[in-house]
Amino acid sequence: MVTKSTVRARPGTRYPVVDPASLPALEPLPDGLYQSTHFLDAVSMLKAHFGSAPDVLVEGNTIVCYNPNNLNDRVLPDCYVAFGVDPDPIYAQNGYLIWEVGKPPDFVLEIGSVSTARRDMTFKRDLYARIGVREYWRFDPSGGEFYGRPLAGERLVDGIYAPIALSENDDGMQCGYSPVLGLSLCVGDDRLLLHDPMTGEYLRTLSEALAETREAEAGLSQERIGRLEAEARAREAETRARELEEELRRLRS
Repeated sequence: MVTKSTVRARPGTRYPVVDPASLPALEPLPDGLYQSTHFLDAVSMLKAHFGSAPDVLVEGNTIVCYNPNNLNDRVLPDCYVAFGVDPDPIYAQNGYLIWEVGKPPDFVLEIGSVSTARRDMTFKRDLYARIGVREYWRFDPSGGEFYGRPLAGERLVDGIYAPIALSENDDGMQCGYSPVLGLSLCVGDDRLLLHDPMTGEYLRTLSEALAETREAEAGLSQERIGRLEAEARAREAETRARELEEELRRLRS
């Protein structure tokens, strides 16, 4: 159990999440682009799903510090969710400090790659169990080359991770239900999909939502164009009718 520390930042200053001088030069992972689309999709889907809840934090690839005596003891989950927290101070702090927040994230998702898979399955798995992350999921976009399987979920039981059962859903995808999220994580066409059993729908990624918005806007534009053209035809017909009436009156006179 992680308890809340009495350590506090000085008023008016940010707590130094990391000391840059103590770290080697940071370079992007060689396969960071390979992971980026997947974790951005996961983060955007979860942000949209929990967006109306003021006490839920959804983030990805940002700092989580777990040792109040050494701020350089930190980890960067690809995607994590914390319930029952106030996101504003965490953003203002520029990092998730577990002893400040009072609890670890409840859910963590890692995306497999050549450079991260071994660490995800060893160091990070042990760390997340030790600090109390209730669910730890791993998605392998290669289909199992990195983790040995496309999808794996584990829940914390007495400080040890126990596997979450996977099964095939009606769409033929391997899925596992996350009690923490209230969603099912599914693998389809080397993509991670999130299914809401309450609505029976899959959550939309940011790109899918934007595409639907553009399509709707295009439909509205076409509808507006059609309406303007119809109004123009109606005005033209009305003008022609008046001209015919005037011509008729002229002939009668």
